[in-house]
Amino acid sequence: MNTISDILIFFVNGVKTELKNPDPELTLLEFLRKHKRLTGSKHGCGQGGCGACTVMISKYNSVTETIDWPANACITTVCSLHGRAVTTVEGVGDIKRKVHPVQKQLVENHGTQCGFCTPGFVMAMYTLLRNNPKPTQRDIQENFDGNLCRCTGYRPILQAFSEFSQERAQNNCIMGKNCCKNGKQNDNSVCDGSNEMKFEIYDPTQEPIFPPELKPKPSAEWSGMVAGRVRTYEHDDNSLEHMPHNQTAIHVSGNTKLIMDTKFGNVKYPVRVSTSRIPELNQINETEHGIQIGASVSLRRVCSYLKTTISKLPDFKTRVFTAFVEMLKRFGSHQIRSVASLAGNIMSASSISDLSPLLLASRAVVTVHDIDGTNRNIDMDENFFTGYRKTCLKNTDVIIYITLPFTKQTEYIVGYKQAYRKEEDSSIVNAGMWVQLTEETQVADIRLVFGGMADKLVLAKKTMAALIGRKWDKSLLELACSQDLLPADLPLAPGSVGGLIAYRRTLTLSFFFKFFTTVSDKLKQNVVPENEIVYQASQIYDITSPGQSENGAVGQPIVHMSAFKQATGEAVYVDDVPKMEGELFCGVVKSSKAHAKITRIDPSKALDLPGVVDFVTYKDVPNDNTWDSPKDFVFAEQMVEHEGQIIGLILADSLTLAQKAAKLVEVVYEELPAVVTIQINILSHTDNFKLIMVMRVDDATLRFKIFQVAASRVLGLPENQITVRVKRIGGGFGGKVARHACVVLPTAVAAHKTGRPVRLVLERDHDMKLIGTRRAIWAQYEVGFTKESKVTALKLTIYFNCGATLGTSLACAERSLLSLGSSCKIPNIQVTAILCRTDIAPTSPLRGFGNPQAVAVMETILDHVAMISGLDPETVHAQNFFCQGDTTAFGQVIEQSSLQDCWTECQKLSQYNTRKQEVEEFNKCNRWKKRGLAMAPLTYGIGYPFQAYNKGSALVNIFKDGSVVLIIGGVEMGQGLFTKMIQVASQVLDVPVDYIRIAETRTDVVPNVAPTAASMTSDLIGMAVVDACEQLCVKLKNYRTSNKPWKSVITEAIGKRECLSAFGYYKPDILGMDWTRKINCPFFYFTFGAACSVVEIDCLTGDHMVLSTDLVMDVGHSLNPAIDVGQIEGAFIQGYGLWCLEQVKMTSQGKLLSNGPGNYKIPSLSTIPRSFNVSLLKTAGNPKAVYSSKAIGEPPLCLAISIFMAIKSAIKAARFESGHTGYFTLDSPATPDRVRMACLDRFTEQFVWDEQQDKANPYFVQL
Repeated sequence: MNTISDILIFFVNGVKTELKNPDPELTLLEFLRKHKRLTGSKHGCGQGGCGACTVMISKYNSVTETIDWPANACITTVCSLHGRAVTTVEGVGDIKRKVHPVQKQLVENHGTQCGFCTPGFVMAMYTLLRNNPKPTQRDIQENFDGNLCRCTGYRPILQAFSEFSQERAQNNCIMGKNCCKNGKQNDNSVCDGSNEMKFEIYDPTQEPIFPPELKPKPSAEWSGMVAGRVRTYEHDDNSLEHMPHNQTAIHVSGNTKLIMDTKFGNVKYPVRVSTSRIPELNQINETEHGIQIGASVSLRRVCSYLKTTISKLPDFKTRVFTAFVEMLKRFGSHQIRSVASLAGNIMSASSISDLSPLLLASRAVVTVHDIDGTNRNIDMDENFFTGYRKTCLKNTDVIIYITLPFTKQTEYIVGYKQAYRKEEDSSIVNAGMWVQLTEETQVADIRLVFGGMADKLVLAKKTMAALIGRKWDKSLLELACSQDLLPADLPLAPGSVGGLIAYRRTLTLSFFFKFFTTVSDKLKQNVVPENEIVYQASQIYDITSPGQSENGAVGQPIVHMSAFKQATGEAVYVDDVPKMEGELFCGVVKSSKAHAKITRIDPSKALDLPGVVDFVTYKDVPNDNTWDSPKDFVFAEQMVEHEGQIIGLILADSLTLAQKAAKLVEVVYEELPAVVTIQINILSHTDNFKLIMVMRVDDATLRFKIFQVAASRVLGLPENQITVRVKRIGGGFGGKVARHACVVLPTAVAAHKTGRPVRLVLERDHDMKLIGTRRAIWAQYEVGFTKESKVTALKLTIYFNCGATLGTSLACAERSLLSLGSSCKIPNIQVTAILCRTDIAPTSPLRGFGNPQAVAVMETILDHVAMISGLDPETVHAQNFFCQGDTTAFGQVIEQSSLQDCWTECQKLSQYNTRKQEVEEFNKCNRWKKRGLAMAPLTYGIGYPFQAYNKGSALVNIFKDGSVVLIIGGVEMGQGLFTKMIQVASQVLDVPVDYIRIAETRTDVVPNVAPTAASMTSDLIGMAVVDACEQLCVKLKNYRTSNKPWKSVITEAIGKRECLSAFGYYKPDILGMDWTRKINCPFFYFTFGAACSVVEIDCLTGDHMVLSTDLVMDVGHSLNPAIDVGQIEGAFIQGYGLWCLEQVKMTSQGKLLSNGPGNYKIPSLSTIPRSFNVSLLKTAGNPKAVYSSKAIGEPPLCLAISIFMAIKSAIKAARFESGHTGYFTLDSPATPDRVRMACLDRFTEQFVWDEQQDKANPYFVQL
């Protein structure tokens, strides 16, 4: 008996949900956030790449009972959830009921900052525990390959969740027996390393059960979408024959690929059939030939089954399975592997599929079921993939299973993959290589399959034929790598899609060399197992207290005040605010060109859709269509000046409709030549913004427009009619200082026009096109130095790529020049900065704001000096330190310098001399892996060079019950500002922190505030809080006796009509920067630090691993050492991303390619240093800041240059072994292609012509 229904039934956090004929395109994330008001799951990327939307999905299986897996809600359709149970972060635990141990561990170990990614990490860990209540440390380390964090640097997250590991009783703290976890210390030193369990042990018996109603009947189910309508099918028998057939249907299992096609490729699939519940397609069986894997079996389950099989059978028999297991470690993420299938991977027919090369190399067999009811086997050979995303299968074929074969004693197979990042990244080039040898070790047969070298997989047929019959020795290797074989088999034309022609061709030889070496080692039984990766970390600091009050919390490592809300999903961010009555949603009509005239705009098709209300353009701006410089348009007018520029807004009654309608607006362009790079700007003589000399500048004023002022200008309203309220910010690292105005202001115009609330939510790809990047630079220098490597003179020109408008570029360039003048003592210095206008999005302020560029330039110069002088870079650094009392190039005296102390302490912490010797010894013993070591010093000026910004304000109110509220002129974005200000108020008022809260920042309460930037806000606002609280203490002095409770004091004071409200204000004595003067004081003080990093590079692929980083920072007397350590680690890892991973890819026509997590790679957990040690320097404090503290948000980012320079040092060692000893330039970021091609060896030398052609006709340009 067959049953057909259009009702979907599933559970969300234990509550039954029934949906009648839901929209097949509706994602689980949208359903949770908009329909269920469960906003803990965040919309981070919309591409399944960041993990912020991770949820747990559960199903019932009659054999294994409940099966739980993590899933990306943003790419999971609601239609796939029939009979499933969904658990979100809200269902795990909450503050009112009970916080789950996972959430508590994360909070107590300071694992949150901005908190936007936190729910995703909680759900990933929670799902792991539901599947494995006692995971190993390795299980935990590998569990977060699908979760990204921009703030923390991952260390505290990993430390928090390591408490659940089997090894939790082991103590790996760098302090050893003196670890603070082992008992009372003789002093106040605290080190947070791996430690024993502090909280309740996880008890899996206390978790909710699977909803009994969803336990399936003994029947088969299918769900699908036909002609836009959802259907579920139930049958009394489990036969595959009853599956609905349709020749135009697309069969869906995990849906990870199709949803991306429909969302970003505008591909339409009118008929879809889900095969994920068909029993025959969900089985794995062992046969005499190999392992049969059902078409709908998830890759996670495949991997688990193969591991079990490997452990039971002889090694030689399971070599195919081992190759697949190793490749699956780098395939997607846990979330993706939990739903994606092998059959789906095959049918995607991608030329860079990670698994397909192994399938062809092993000659796997695909068994398909035709619509006529017959089955047939198809070998996966060179004829299987026929073109880009095409296979030899018929439209009526359905894959039933794939058979992976057993291997014979003489067969060997290995898979290779090269990507920008180890985790969650698409291949640049991959390969599957299989060989069968005779007893005499001659090649009986061989298959060499490569991906990423054409629009489909390619077999090196000529090479394969030439190697058959050859003995497996070095002569075979030389033959295969000769120009007539592998290079001839695998050509790439200049300008090919993806670019990196020389690198990709070099990789093909590198992969074969690795394969040859691997097989040779196995023949010699000389296989050395890889060392298991173990992450270790320590944080060493003093817990200090000013000792002024009994209840004061200054100096204590208390947790972030919002941490519990973040961990439970209760923290409210802007798009979490409930929809208001009459609210409209924006669909953005944006430029698809970088430089063009707009000849026509036609919104008629969009306006014809029911539910679309209006179309807003520059013609609707009531006053001024510019908001900063004359070129900063709210809406584009007759011209567009960069891709992604906002042309207009479609307003509709739902976000989905607005976005759909925006795509229907027709914009016709007359395209103009685009200038994208600095080099093209110079060659084309494009008009630039400004020329700055170190001792002179044409205009030193940067008119920063906060949103209130900008909205007043655009709308033509006085500022007192505009209130800006700042909600919680997720990941604010500069883009939200100024460039966010190009999002806020169009929305304000739309609201002004319609008189209704308007919400604008950017998709991640548009956000990256609109907000802009950090400013790329290009520098030319001449440097003079003594034979002792003491720098005596520097002439330097720096070009800044500013984008389409000036924005904050002038201030950024000034900051770079000031940083150059304080990083290295140079008696004679002349620096010129040229700001280049280009047709890319206006560049954005970003953490460090000009300082990282200056640090990179100076490190490059000193490295060059070291090479010519024959000295170590560390010696050259020490020769050129600024010392106490020295005067900088801009005329400020260095006071209270602790640079030498930081340097010495860092050498001690890192065991520098021992490490250096170990690196040298390793390099002597290894040809194709090299290590490098580098130290970096830091002198960082704190303060705004523009005097007017150096101010802070705060309002403190005390209520009748004794509770206190602070409203400050600063923004909390995860950096701990609110927590620190509560600690300061607690210290001055002498009340517990529990009595105090901070209300949201708003301009009608605390007006005319400075930006929250430059690492200066805690200094400025902290002193303002002290001022306000001291005013209140004066008022309360006569009521406060030693024994009187605080609440009684307040009651009495209010009874006496005391005003318990005080406004605090602070303006430090900073003169600012005047470029016409020789003597200046642009900074309030300097902060100092040092770092030492060790890396290991793979000379054949360009991959690198950060083995260790030891970092020492002078933070004065820390207001909160746990928060400061978190800022240090997070900033450092972000700097690591800047210099080693995060490459902005743009075509010469100005089209951004790196527009999401799929092709813009920030650091992941696997990329952080294996050993990461942070120590706060013991100092006398800083008398110029609140409670002797120092700024910390930005400076540590610059110390990550130590990793970049260590990579360069390792490349030097590789080049030396090939006979190349001259100086070379390494551009940042140090991506694998740059590292590999810089190593220079016999493989790279074969593709010199390709590299020249690549530079002449690049697929993407260097900004």
